[in-house]
Amino acid sequence: MATVPASRMLIGGNDVAAPARAAVKVTKAATALPDGTCLGLWIGTAGTLNAIDAMGNTLTNFPAKAGLMPIGIRTVLTSGTADDIWALY
Repeated sequence: MATVPASRMLIGGNDVAAPARAAVKVTKAATALPDGTCLGLWIGTAGTLNAIDAMGNTLTNFPAKAGLMPIGIRTVLTSGTADDIWALY
């Protein structure tokens, strides 16, 4: 687990308009991201994404283009075809 400053946590009151200060490789799992809700994701390989967003909504087969996905994410679930995913904090 990477060390992510508490000031960068989405729920911790950070400035979501500021650039990310850390990128952490995501392991798809049924549990929350170990460093908390992220500002967004960087998708290396396009595909679909199954995840839980910052508001608790479940995204099923969400289209994930390669590049920046500026949506706060709590959990990246095990299914979905997108790969090489990084959480931005």
